[in-house]
Amino acid sequence: MGRYDTQMQEIIEAQLTFETYLKGSLEKVQGYLDGTISEFETELRTFLGEPPVKPLSELPSLCEFVRPYKASQGFKSEFKYPFREALDALGIHDEMKDPIHLLCVRHYFYLVRN
Repeated sequence: MGRYDTQMQEIIEAQLTFETYLKGSLEKVQGYLDGTISEFETELRTFLGEPPVKPLSELPSLCEFVRPYKASQGFKSEFKYPFREALDALGIHDEMKDPIHLLCVRHYFYLVRN
């Protein structure tokens, strides 16, 4: 039982670390993306024309998400910085910090929660 116990203690420690960041930094990231997606889902029925369009100015969350990086505030404070902080704390390497990987991880959290 000694070896099994030791390995399980390591898994428990890793899980606690992960939960700490899920409830902190990654919760901010999840909330930010949820807000952007909710806005889209709510506003989609109000898009007009063929193909359906709507001025970006009427979609503040999406506007913040796609605006130039230097002009963004919410993206940095609610998405980029918290996500990087969590990845650093979890020991995930730099190659996982690009936007495609960020969205893949977001999808993973959606699957885990549902």
